[in-house]
Amino acid sequence: MHGCVHAGLALPRCEPTATIDIDITKTGELVKGAPEYNAVIHNTRPACLFYDVYAKCDGFDDTAEPVDPYTFKKEEDGTCLVRGGGGLRKSDLIKFKFASQAPVHFAIKNGTLTCD
Repeated sequence: MHGCVHAGLALPRCEPTATIDIDITKTGELVKGAPEYNAVIHNTRPACLFYDVYAKCDGFDDTAEPVDPYTFKKEEDGTCLVRGGGGLRKSDLIKFKFASQAPVHFAIKNGTLTCD
């Protein structure tokens, strides 16, 4: 499902691709010779709860630093599941570190959501 439903009306401004941010910053550290990055995923839409959120994560399978699969897990179809499919509210910050020589491209692909 893409979009929110409020009082029976679809609200396209609540699309998960437009309201969930993935911020990536370099830590300045190296892990097994690969640059380390901080990743933070957060919901920027206060009235929406997102769940079953999947991200495009090309190159993530080559990370030199293990990531808790509940936090961010590479799936067989090449997408990554955020927080094991659990809810992502406005106040939630999903944080993890990864290390990779090759660029990793992150973008929210889809998710299911409800809005107040």
